[in-house]
Amino acid sequence: MNHILRLQEDNRIMAEALETVDETVLDLFRYLTSTKFHEDTTVQVADVLQRLQPLRSLPRP
Repeated sequence: MNHILRLQEDNRIMAEALETVDETVLDLFRYLTSTKFHEDTTVQVADVLQRLQPLRSLPRP
């Protein structure tokens, strides 16, 4: 695979990873600002870690 094709593939992979990050962070934000926490702002660590789990398998630059 030539250099330009490799860079294009790397760019595609990183763009997909960024989209996953955006979606995951938005999901976590929605969860933390939901009505569930209007009165009691206590959050279970396991719930947050579960929502962040998709980020662990993302490719690293």
